[in-house]
Amino acid sequence: MALPSVFIIILNYNGWQDTVECLESVQRLTYPNYRIVVIDNGSTDGSMEKIKAWAAGELRVESKFFTYDPSTKPVRWIEYDRVTAEAGGLPELEAEIEALPPNRRMVLIQTGANLGYAGGNNVGIRYSINSVSDYIWLLNNDTVVHKSALKTMVDIAEKVLRIGIVGSKILYYVSVKPYPPGTIPGFIG
Repeated sequence: MALPSVFIIILNYNGWQDTVECLESVQRLTYPNYRIVVIDNGSTDGSMEKIKAWAAGELRVESKFFTYDPSTKPVRWIEYDRVTAEAGGLPELEAEIEALPPNRRMVLIQTGANLGYAGGNNVGIRYSINSVSDYIWLLNNDTVVHKSALKTMVDIAEKVLRIGIVGSKILYYVSVKPYPPGTIPGFIG
């Protein structure tokens, strides 16, 4: 039986530094069936070029949470405008990257304008629904995720059928503390 697919929507607006650190952490996820979807909400700071440079392995990410791993590059991407994305993308392009591991592929969507937080995420949600995702994870671009975060959320969602939404606990970014054995940082059980 195939594992449920999860589309991870990361909204960017003039925040490429945070976005590439978030993407680098997403690459470490242990859950094996996800698609990275970056929505650029009309950035004017060259964000898309920087994100593409990161994907090509031309931009190292420095983080206090992990060591940069150049072996996870390059990341192949396909790029859509808002209209094409909201229609579910182009199957022939999607097929070109589908065989790659999830941490080596992503979809970039340019909204063409700053649609705000809800409007930008809605573009990604429409793309995900029309691409037949099982789950959607809205992930702020200024977060760094634990490698088991997605697996834990999917396990809970699949185990308890009456659950309609699963979320993670967000910890203060600069506060990294040791956790008791058997716990997972950032999650409520």
